[in-house]
Amino acid sequence: AGLANVFDIVARQSLVPNLVPREVMPNAIALNSLSFNLSRILGGTLFGLIAPLGLGIVFFMNAASFMGVLYAIYSIRMPDPERHDTNMLTDIRIGLVYVWQTPLVRTPILMLFFLSLFIINFQVSIPTFARFALSLDESGFGWLSAAFGLGAAAGAAVYASRPTSDKTALMRWGGLLLVVAVALLTLAPNLPLACAALFLCGIGMIFFTISANSSVQLATPDKLRARVMS
Repeated sequence: AGLANVFDIVARQSLVPNLVPREVMPNAIALNSLSFNLSRILGGTLFGLIAPLGLGIVFFMNAASFMGVLYAIYSIRMPDPERHDTNMLTDIRIGLVYVWQTPLVRTPILMLFFLSLFIINFQVSIPTFARFALSLDESGFGWLSAAFGLGAAAGAAVYASRPTSDKTALMRWGGLLLVVAVALLTLAPNLPLACAALFLCGIGMIFFTISANSSVQLATPDKLRARVMS
């Protein structure tokens, strides 16, 4: 699954500039994130209704839902790619050199590296936080997850409606909001306040990650986009 994600995520992000006009690409990335987070909320609700029938059915339905996505991808028609003669190590070196020598790309990637290392991975610890810090059961954890998803969906909707000129400012403010919201989450004494903090976390993370993503894509030439995104 991890190996499949590496190919899927990089290819999908690199494909966006070929599907929409360049000037609305940040908004398209935001709408993609909105659909993802709305489906996560709906999927969590559907899980609660179907889980009593058995987890196997839930996993099977999840796998079956990909058939529509695969058909949509199959239907996309793209021009043939340019001939590629360099090897993998050379490609990696070219990508790293370009990132380091291009401030418009280097700054978002460095910010994303440090925020991912210290902040964004907070999602991994939410189940432990719910169980041991707030003494919640599965239902309480579901509320926490839904609050984060709602915040992310709201952030994506706002982002998609903003003009392109606001994107750099949204990246800075989104990163700051995310850091502050995670700090507030650690101090939350009960479920409602934890949900409020996670709602803000969702908004901040979406503002930051979409801004960083679109900034890198807009500043990268087509022939380098996939290796820079990877």
